[in-house]
Amino acid sequence: ALTVAGLLLWLNASWFEEYLTNSGRLGWYTDDVRNLIGFFAYENPGAFTNDYIGGYSRAQSPFLHRWIMWAFAQFGLVREATQFGPPILLVLTSLMAGRAGYVLGRWPGAFITASLVLSSQVYAERVSGFLPRAVCFFGIYWFANGLLRSKPKHCAAAVIVMSAFYPTVAAVLGFGFAGWMLLVPKKMGLKLSAVSRWRMGVVTGAISIALLIPTLIGLS
Repeated sequence: ALTVAGLLLWLNASWFEEYLTNSGRLGWYTDDVRNLIGFFAYENPGAFTNDYIGGYSRAQSPFLHRWIMWAFAQFGLVREATQFGPPILLVLTSLMAGRAGYVLGRWPGAFITASLVLSSQVYAERVSGFLPRAVCFFGIYWFANGLLRSKPKHCAAAVIVMSAFYPTVAAVLGFGFAGWMLLVPKKMGLKLSAVSRWRMGVVTGAISIALLIPTLIGLS
């Protein structure tokens, strides 16, 4: 496993080096310039106090992402979070994808799926800047692992976390989770009783909706 991971990182070392170099430059956080004002405001809460666009940008950011960035800002580590967070998250996403691939094709399947994550530009673009969208692929592969391994609690956890970090993905995963619980449980290897499946679905949905409320209030 370590050999495979080392080989994958070596094959994609150029992106990691380029990203760490570019993100270390003064003022460089993300390719999405709409979020720059938001990042500056994390570092200096007094900046852009009357800026409507910057305020809206921060308000529409899901509350878990806002809380994490606020926590880093308390220690003066916003720039470090946006510099080192994405490469770490990309590696974790590739490992999660490899776990899902292992269920389908053992080590060859794990190597192929992990390679697709590290070699595809879309994954690197999504994690750049450590925006809320950075976690979306990790959440999808987390959900896929639970589905392929018939572990509904993992799927439920992925839905709940994503609802607080990236609600768009949470909605898609939530519908998939509900379909698994209520429509095709036996075909997907699920052995829970009907009552347990309904309970898990209702609890997951209720918690996810509750976690969406702070974001909806911020947008109102």
